[in-house]
Amino acid sequence: MPEESLNRSTDSKLDELVSGYFTDLDFSALPALMNHLEDARCWLVKNKDQLDNKHLNPILKKQEIQDRLSAKTLARIKLEETDRFVALDDQNQIKFNSISFSPLTHRIASTLMDLLQPQGRVKLFQSGRNWYPNPGYMV
Repeated sequence: MPEESLNRSTDSKLDELVSGYFTDLDFSALPALMNHLEDARCWLVKNKDQLDNKHLNPILKKQEIQDRLSAKTLARIKLEETDRFVALDDQNQIKFNSISFSPLTHRIASTLMDLLQPQGRVKLFQSGRNWYPNPGYMV
């Protein structure tokens, strides 16, 4: 499937930013948001005992992670799992789905609305509340 057919029209500035499914957004010039993100990060570090660590192996070997994330492995996944859009069970991460960062989520949504300037109504939501501490990853 050509990459152009993967692009979705959002009627926002996002259409200009995205190549395929993903893009990087730089929030470093937004100190209030960056402070809010830093507060959330500090809370997570301080309250690690409240997080879901069952998917984290802190002693996983670097070579094993590199093999799982190699271009060869990712090419195989793309070839064999053509309908796959999300990562599955191959992961090394901490999950914090039970932890709510509602004020931060609202601030991020507001920032995205300002940045992307959608022409119509859009629904923004938080998903994938995961932390990938070294040696974290998800395939």
